[in-house]
Amino acid sequence: MVKRGVIEFIEPHRGQIMGLKAEIEKEEVERMEKLIGIVYKKILALDFPDASRYSKDIKGILAFEEDLLKNIP
Repeated sequence: MVKRGVIEFIEPHRGQIMGLKAEIEKEEVERMEKLIGIVYKKILALDFPDASRYSKDIKGILAFEEDLLKNIP
């Protein structure tokens, strides 16, 4: 299982490639696996939920994910 990850940005910042390191918890991996399964089934069923009621920031994204996990339309 993945325990650590690094995102490297393509465009250099002040001449250097920047990397964002993150520790990945088991719970985060399990949550992502559930979300992937839910989204996959929705795509196959052509069931695209209306996300316009969610704010376009991290709070809105997390609320949308939680509603998907709780099976709220």
